[in-house]
Amino acid sequence: MSKKGFALIIIVFIIILSTVGGIIGYTFIKNKQHEKVKTTDTSTTSTLIVLTTQTTQNKNISNAIRECDTKYKENPIGSSMYKYECYSNIAKTNQDLSICDLIKIQDIKDGCYEAIGVDKQDQSICDKIQTQSFRDWCYEYVNVHKPDLSICSKIQDQDRKDECYQTVAVAQKNLSVCDKITNTNLKNDCYSFIQSKK
Repeated sequence: MSKKGFALIIIVFIIILSTVGGIIGYTFIKNKQHEKVKTTDTSTTSTLIVLTTQTTQNKNISNAIRECDTKYKENPIGSSMYKYECYSNIAKTNQDLSICDLIKIQDIKDGCYEAIGVDKQDQSICDKIQTQSFRDWCYEYVNVHKPDLSICSKIQDQDRKDECYQTVAVAQKNLSVCDKITNTNLKNDCYSFIQSKK
């Protein structure tokens, strides 16, 4: 093949690559623009995030709550659920239990207390939770960070209670706490772990 033929093939190849690259680049840019349109959608989730962010930035909680009320008053289908989710996000962002108290749907209120109790590692906040599974999880998580045998006795779910006892036993290197565990495998693990650390 001559040098001219080889050069022609190279030029054609470069043109084809440029065209393909241009098409891929154009598609990529169009997709990014489409994603921007999607993320600026006023869906419930993005509205909650925006309201929460605004609250954090300007610290004006009462205005943010009024904004939740206004936004979800216009949408009668499921509006109270979304309104209280909005309240919950504001409460969590500002670590403000008084906003959780305004929530009228128990599961959302409990989730609000749970999030703040876990963030603050405060079992007294967990005590406010009505739904047992939320309350048990809150106690267990607080116990991981602040091992305390008294917390374990508040947990109703036996598996979580056993895990709580194990956490305390290991933290205190106390074999007698392992005795409280009902799950045989977990109890044996508890004994083994503590004995290996002595």
